[in-house]
Amino acid sequence: MPTPTRPARRSWLEATGQLWKLHLFFALMGAAVVLTVPILGFPGLAVVLPVSPAAICLLQMACFAGAMLWLAGSMICERCQGSFAWYFVTHGDLGSWLVRLRAAAECPRCGDEPDLR
Repeated sequence: MPTPTRPARRSWLEATGQLWKLHLFFALMGAAVVLTVPILGFPGLAVVLPVSPAAICLLQMACFAGAMLWLAGSMICERCQGSFAWYFVTHGDLGSWLVRLRAAAECPRCGDEPDLR
């Protein structure tokens, strides 16, 4: 708990300046979801669009795959060179990886705490 003498610890992503990478992941996932609308939400809209529904599906899959590759490869611990984000995706409860990723104050692989450097 933060007190006047002990400030709150920042998350590992904030302390290392890598929080923007998580935001880009969200943007890529959002783009993939938006691409779902013409196909699933409004089937008549697919007729109006100048590209085929198959092309939209391929673009949507590319956004999802790109987002996951970005997540796996972009957030790297400087100390152990391990993929910080991918560790949370592949270890522990699948439903809470994002919460654990955002809240972590240290690297789960090597224990690096950027706030204490």
